[in-house]
Amino acid sequence: MRRKLMTAIALVAFALPVAADEKTSTADQQDARRISRFEQQVADKKVLDANIQPTDAALTDDKNPTNVPLPPTPDDMSSGNMLEVMNWLDETVAAMELNGGDVGRLPGNSFNTPGFLSLSFAADRSEAIDLAGSEFPITNPAYIFLDGLDNNGAGAFVIFSINGSIVFDPSAPFDLGGTANDGNAIAVDPDLFRSGVNSVSAFVLSPQGFGFTFAFFRTNEAELLLDVAENAGLTILVDAVEAAGLTDALNADGPFTVLAPTNEAFLALLADLELTAEELFANTELLTEVLTYHVIPGRFTTDQLAANAPLATLEGTAVNIEDTGNGFVINPGIPVAGDVNIIIENVRASNGIAQVIDTVLLPPKSLLETAEDAGLTILVDAVDAAGLTETLNQPGPFTVFAPTNAAFEQLLADLDLTAAELFANTELLTTVLLYHVVPGNLSAEELAAEAPFTTAQGSLVNIVDNGGSFVVNPGVAVNGDVNVALTNVRASNGQAQVIDTVLLPPADLLDTAAAAGLTTLVDAVDAAGLRDALTAEGQTFTVFAPTNDAFAALLTDLDLTAAELFADTELLTTVLLYHVVNPVAGIDGIVANGGTATLEGTNVAAERNGDGTVVLNGTINVLAEDVLASNGFAQVINGVLLPAMNPGPQLAFGFNADGSDAQGLDGAAIDASQPFFILLTPLQPQDDISVVFFALNGSLVSLDLQPPYFLNSNFFGNATTPVNPISLVNGTNLATAFIQTNDGRTITVNASFEISNLGTP
Repeated sequence: MRRKLMTAIALVAFALPVAADEKTSTADQQDARRISRFEQQVADKKVLDANIQPTDAALTDDKNPTNVPLPPTPDDMSSGNMLEVMNWLDETVAAMELNGGDVGRLPGNSFNTPGFLSLSFAADRSEAIDLAGSEFPITNPAYIFLDGLDNNGAGAFVIFSINGSIVFDPSAPFDLGGTANDGNAIAVDPDLFRSGVNSVSAFVLSPQGFGFTFAFFRTNEAELLLDVAENAGLTILVDAVEAAGLTDALNADGPFTVLAPTNEAFLALLADLELTAEELFANTELLTEVLTYHVIPGRFTTDQLAANAPLATLEGTAVNIEDTGNGFVINPGIPVAGDVNIIIENVRASNGIAQVIDTVLLPPKSLLETAEDAGLTILVDAVDAAGLTETLNQPGPFTVFAPTNAAFEQLLADLDLTAAELFANTELLTTVLLYHVVPGNLSAEELAAEAPFTTAQGSLVNIVDNGGSFVVNPGVAVNGDVNVALTNVRASNGQAQVIDTVLLPPADLLDTAAAAGLTTLVDAVDAAGLRDALTAEGQTFTVFAPTNDAFAALLTDLDLTAAELFADTELLTTVLLYHVVNPVAGIDGIVANGGTATLEGTNVAAERNGDGTVVLNGTINVLAEDVLASNGFAQVINGVLLPAMNPGPQLAFGFNADGSDAQGLDGAAIDASQPFFILLTPLQPQDDISVVFFALNGSLVSLDLQPPYFLNSNFFGNATTPVNPISLVNGTNLATAFIQTNDGRTITVNASFEISNLGTP
């Protein structure tokens, strides 16, 4: 029966569905034709695997039975005698089982077959291993991959056979790829595996022809996690689980990932606690809390742990795993006697994975408990005085900027207050403390990458990475920079960034500008009626803030007084909104994007010069970057930005049809000895335009245009064909564009220009 099933594999690879009512003889004829076609394909290709014969070492290795049948010869393979191949697979597996032989690396692929077979317990192949010669437990799920090592590309039809059972993915075509680790996968029912030697083969029909590859592997009955731990010598862990009454729970299907401490780790814990194992085991409540903190629901390799950290444990709080590049560390930053390291990775069991660690983990305490253990007692007392203890003991998570005792003492000295006097003012105290809390579990690196953040108090806080050291609210604190003295102190409900100064919430943008002496800007905002908009609750902005000297220079250029400028509220509003970005954006992000859109509707360009200075619109320098306010950043600038005030499209000319060298046409002097083009270029966003006609000196220009004619605020619109010199004269010329918009508006744009050297283009 099994031999017949193996024979059927070769037929299925090429068989088409046959209607139930077809005659048997017809089916036989079709099968014969298919087999003949297959044999011809193989004979034509003549592509053989030079390593089809096992080496002498493989045959005489004592790990392999010496009476394993030899594989088919290359002549057998080249003639397409697949029955010989399948017979050999069947007999080889039987011989291995009979002799109890191990699985060495036996012959691999043949016939133009890409790559090799591999296996993974993850569908994304993140832990794929070469299948030939492998040994692994029978587990679920498992995936078989066919890896591409040559360019067979896409479009292949693949059937897998596992121990004589056909397995295939009906979603054809099968992409074999061109490099290792990029082939498709199939999920394998573990019932197809058997304890002992197994065989897997892949039959491939690709645009390059037929291919075949195979591998032997061994499986064993996978043990439960606790059995794996005991066999690995982690006996104290197993005894502790039993003492806590958790044996049945950890023998369940799971799957679980267990961070499994060594015996030495438990002995070190007992020494630190000055307890015997019996005394620890007797405290079942504490023991259960500690042990369940070592169990993560799900099956995670070390790479997956690090990629998904932090992960919730059965105890309820999270555990963090980081890849240091030299191994994996658990809960870095939590005050313990050195790092907790994973010393043996990915020990598999039937119901999960064990990661062996060198220290017993203790569930982290809450942020306030962690702060108290770290000696930040004034902070803890202040939180209690403000009635915020219950709030900060919630699951959160929270990120807390945690001032040291010395920082609080400096604040009290600056305010000339005692701690009792400060604590008595609960409204002020609550405001100050909530300004130190950011929702979320954020490291210093994450804070700096995404700053600024809105705090629980409602104002923004900024953090900057100065090459690995972190500064909070640079330029804001009275007594110099606020430094993060200790980063990423983890707790059960978040993490703390320990700082050397108490933070005080900054003023809003307008008050910050006034305090910095930018009074003309503030007066202009009030004159335009924009104060409420720029101080609206929940809104954040970046404001390009001109100095008083910048406004004075503008007034001189315009020959206006401030009162005259402020009286034109429409113009003033347009100019001011050209200085406002919503939401808040730091200057580095603005420069990285080449500029930013403003509330006025058009863009401000930004670049950083070689000396580090940020220049806006090519001429205006940023004097002070990212000046923090409660609702945004101010970028102090030495000039007033003016938006393009043109009410509509303009005519331009260029010598390139793509408009890349376009220049304004009005008043231009053009040497017409070479062909040139007329373009319609908007300076502000316009609608799509249905119809455009150009005229030169009253004569219509022949156009090659496919309507609609598009105008865009950032790029030139469509161009005419090269201008016909018949319509031009040496001297003054007039160009006109007649525009009919989609909404029925008619627009006419005129420009005069000078022509010289008029010749034949």
